[in-house]
Amino acid sequence: MTDFLFAKMSISDTAWVVVAVLCSLFFAVALIFNLAEYVQSVSGSIRRIVAGLVGIVFLLAGYYFLSGVLNLLGIVFLALGFVDAFFATFRKKVPTEKNKKQIEGMKFR
Repeated sequence: MTDFLFAKMSISDTAWVVVAVLCSLFFAVALIFNLAEYVQSVSGSIRRIVAGLVGIVFLLAGYYFLSGVLNLLGIVFLALGFVDAFFATFRKKVPTEKNKKQIEGMKFR
């Protein structure tokens, strides 16, 4: 199977693809853990932007190297960005301790 995937690439191109795939797997695991502990903040916006940019980079790399695996990774990252944005839009806002204190202070006024 690896002969089919890397048939048109030189050894240096193959090494770059392996590094990119390992980095993307690390990013995907980090993204999944961030989604599990999701807090709506600026970091959520940055995470969606980075997921979209990584997806676009993989799509372009897949087009350049004629690799379906890279195209698939690009589609996965773009989908993760869209799914994250979708759930962030319709997510219930859970009051934090700081917000609870502000709400209690507003009740007594």
